[in-house]
Amino acid sequence: MDTGLALPTARELLALSRGAQRTSFETYNRGVMGVLQTRRNASTHAGTAPNLLLLLVAMLFASGGCDVLNPNRQIETRIVTRLITPGPDVQRLLSAQRMQDEEGERFWSEKHTQQEGIERVEQLQRNPDSIYPGRKQFLSAMAAEPAELVAEHVYLRLLEDSHVKCSNPLYTTKFIKVRVTSGRFDGHVGWVCEDDVFRTVAWP
Repeated sequence: MDTGLALPTARELLALSRGAQRTSFETYNRGVMGVLQTRRNASTHAGTAPNLLLLLVAMLFASGGCDVLNPNRQIETRIVTRLITPGPDVQRLLSAQRMQDEEGERFWSEKHTQQEGIERVEQLQRNPDSIYPGRKQFLSAMAAEPAELVAEHVYLRLLEDSHVKCSNPLYTTKFIKVRVTSGRFDGHVGWVCEDDVFRTVAWP
């Protein structure tokens, strides 16, 4: 269906994704929706565009709206996933690594040339520990913590974002605290890596 409304440009999406690295996936989605809303308003004043929001709402409910809007079903495991048991040791590991990650991320909040940005990414690819020291030891320590193995296609509810990256520093995926809301471990709480799960809905 032609809505007469242009999608966000690559430059706009890049700017939003950079912001999402320092905030969250939901913030990125809200940014995209904001671009679309701005364009819808502009088109409406010109008298040309249909109501995009009504179209999105119709699509939402056509795809099973009740489940989509249920916070207990907005995250799902994509593979067998380690649910790391929360505790003081895990909290200390996350707190210490959060400070290291903030140091590494500070570069992106400062003004740099495009070439400096390229060199930073290349350095990350060659030697991530030079920018995020102790990362390998941190990930090894998290892997050694007690955990339960949650099956694939199990629903989770987001409880907390650690703001600590859980894999390659070039990725934005982090450790998140969740409650299992289906399956064998229903009601159990723990930490998972976002690499192992996916959001079942892209709306904010």
